[in-house]
Amino acid sequence: MDPKQKKYILENINKKSIKEIASSLGIKVKKVKKFLDKKELFSNVEKTLSKKEATFRIPDKVKKIALFLPIGLILIATFMCYSNLISRNEQGNFTHMIKWDIFDFTYPLLIFNSDCIRSFLFPFWNPYTFGGMPYASNPQVGLFNPINLLVILLKGYSLELLQIQVFVTFFIAGINMYVCLKNFSLSTIASLIGAVSFLGCGFFVGNTEHFSHINALALFPLALMLVNKLINTPNLYNLSFGALIIPLLVFCGYPGILIIFLYALFIFGMLKIFFIDKNLRTVVVSKKLLYFLSFFVLGLCTSGVLLIPAFENALLSVREAGAPLESVRLNSLPFVYLTDIWYPFLALKNFPKVSIDIALRNCTIGLVGLFFAIYYLIFNKTRLKWSLFSLLLASLIMALGTNTPLYLPIIKFVPFVKHIRHPSLDYRALFLFFSCVLAGFGAGDMLQGNGNVFKKSLTCFVIFFLTALSMAFYIKSKYGIEIMELIIKNYPFMLLSSVFLLIMVILTRSPYKKWLGISFLV
Repeated sequence: MDPKQKKYILENINKKSIKEIASSLGIKVKKVKKFLDKKELFSNVEKTLSKKEATFRIPDKVKKIALFLPIGLILIATFMCYSNLISRNEQGNFTHMIKWDIFDFTYPLLIFNSDCIRSFLFPFWNPYTFGGMPYASNPQVGLFNPINLLVILLKGYSLELLQIQVFVTFFIAGINMYVCLKNFSLSTIASLIGAVSFLGCGFFVGNTEHFSHINALALFPLALMLVNKLINTPNLYNLSFGALIIPLLVFCGYPGILIIFLYALFIFGMLKIFFIDKNLRTVVVSKKLLYFLSFFVLGLCTSGVLLIPAFENALLSVREAGAPLESVRLNSLPFVYLTDIWYPFLALKNFPKVSIDIALRNCTIGLVGLFFAIYYLIFNKTRLKWSLFSLLLASLIMALGTNTPLYLPIIKFVPFVKHIRHPSLDYRALFLFFSCVLAGFGAGDMLQGNGNVFKKSLTCFVIFFLTALSMAFYIKSKYGIEIMELIIKNYPFMLLSSVFLLIMVILTRSPYKKWLGISFLV
């Protein structure tokens, strides 16, 4: 074993499992254990674990129930956020019905899909729009979406079923984010905080009408997890399983958001190989890179049944030339809309003076999620933090569109980006996703109790308060809204959030913090 390998093992023994370290170095697990035995690290780890188990042993029944507890909590959070989608009146009808694009555009397409497939016809052509037009080659119709096909085969579409499907999509989004964060070795509580922040973020709340967008974003945490897993352990199983996510994104997603997500996955993968996982041997780096590039090739080839006709069809349409610059300008995210990160209800009926379009502009991930994201950005010094932050910053810059001088040069030189018509819609999805990932990692750091957690938390509160106050003065000068009115209508639950954070800090000092924390969340 060469010195570089030994150094890598010592640096990562507290961050990764022995199996992951061995896989990263391309050596056997026995060699890693043998080296750790010589350093008396492996035996020390075993002794520490045995002592903890001796002092506090969790009953097997409790362990089995605890496996399903996160799913139950995510379901409760989904219901709390989106109960209006499934609540019924005394007559058994929904009290609230979906509207706008999902009703006027998506629903008729799903009905057409349903009628054709249940009549054993494949809808290559749509005879009802204009004088007829290609249909199956349009990714937006959701013809290849597995969940759509399942609904069609079981019963066929109705407006009620579509509304229930939207609710399930938000639940799936939370589950996928939870699984993603757990794959990054975060605790159960930290993963739950990231998941709940994600399923209730401003994109899902404000963009329910954009059905293909919310479907794609719900799957993206799973895509990031599979890329991370493939690079950590590059083998044929992870490659074949991971490559299936690209067809799912293609079949479920809007073309513009698909382009952005593929770029994000590629950038994260390259950062992971060459920046995050440092001090790797050239052979190991080459193996990881080969598997990672094969992931894209295999995934895109598998998606060819839709991508090839869609690409050919796009060449014949007016969109082949790219989105009109005037349309991009109108749909870029203005800087003023970032104020709803601190004031989530700024755009709603509470403030009729504010003409903010919540559907295309809302940037909130919740106040608790925001606090933990700030905590992670300030106090974490790892390469992973800088990689995630760079992706967050890049997605924000692109969401701002023509409001920054960087956008026009980027769309000129980066392939396919010129086709994105709504920067505030498509890039904002990625911005909120990485914000929620940072929230999960921040909660994980805080729960580990490294350093003086109280001082760190106090620092974050001061930064949070000063930023929120400066935003309040800005909103008052721009819209004439009194600061107290703004705070009362946006922060009625801030006291509860503060109590929540305080209890989390206390739990970091407890040997049973995981189980007490889960009980508290219930």
